[in-house]
Amino acid sequence: MDGDVCDRIDAIIRDRIVPPRSKRETKSLCAIGNRLLRYLPASLNGLSEAVATATVHSAALVGSPEAMTKLAAYANDSRNAVQEALLTAWPSFDLERYAEEVLADAPLNEGITNVESVRFFPHLFRLRHLKGVDVWLPPNEPQFHLRDLAELPSPRYLYSWVSGDIDLSPLAPTKPHLLQLMGAKRYSNLESIPEVKFSLGLYQQEPWRSLDFLRGRRVRSLHLSGLAPDCDPRALTEVIGLRAMYCENWYDAEVFSLVPTLTRLTLKGAAPIDLRPLRDRSLTLALRRRCTYVGVDELGPDVKVEWRG
Repeated sequence: MDGDVCDRIDAIIRDRIVPPRSKRETKSLCAIGNRLLRYLPASLNGLSEAVATATVHSAALVGSPEAMTKLAAYANDSRNAVQEALLTAWPSFDLERYAEEVLADAPLNEGITNVESVRFFPHLFRLRHLKGVDVWLPPNEPQFHLRDLAELPSPRYLYSWVSGDIDLSPLAPTKPHLLQLMGAKRYSNLESIPEVKFSLGLYQQEPWRSLDFLRGRRVRSLHLSGLAPDCDPRALTEVIGLRAMYCENWYDAEVFSLVPTLTRLTLKGAAPIDLRPLRDRSLTLALRRRCTYVGVDELGPDVKVEWRG
């Protein structure tokens, strides 16, 4: 190609295309490949947050070792969207090298990072400004024990699938804002459940035979699987500050009428659920269209019903 033509193309890319103005524009730049990196700025200084973030996405999509070097130069930009883009790019590179070269001195978002796979756990210690971890593990990574989660640095949100008999005692020293575990055959050492600031969720295959572990506990939102026929649900009346409940296979709604702080209730199950005990309450009911409910037309004017698919 003629040298003048190349110069004109370079000028157009530098002056009109790079840096990209939005994340959508980054996709069209991928076709340039590794050559794109030479057009990206050496620093994000002076760029708007949107343009700076799109620049990070562009380098991340290249995915080469040279791209990692470029991202390392951007890592000290403290804007939240930029830090989020840098963390989003992490899975596209060698996890250990990226933690060492890009994230080690990054300010993160107020020192917090999201983790969506156990593959990241061994590398979190390299993040020197890390103050807390939000864990959201997928169903295909069930945990057979909770020791690895408990050993994370200051876990804030713990959302994980589990399998088998799960001992909750390793979590005792933690102070999560949210703890939601799903899939266990049964949970043991329920008295070791830590204080949870916002939301506690425990789903197990065996029906709950006792809810005594909830007595005197302070929690805003509670998610529970079904009860055994002889389980006394009145422990719920001793939960402090309970505002929302999400219940699977609970068929007696009488107990919910006894929880004065409750303002939102989600009920779903395989058998019909009688809602008539809630007729005089003031709350929002979230119901599933595929489930069967008795007494919907008898609910009072202060009961708001939200239907979901």
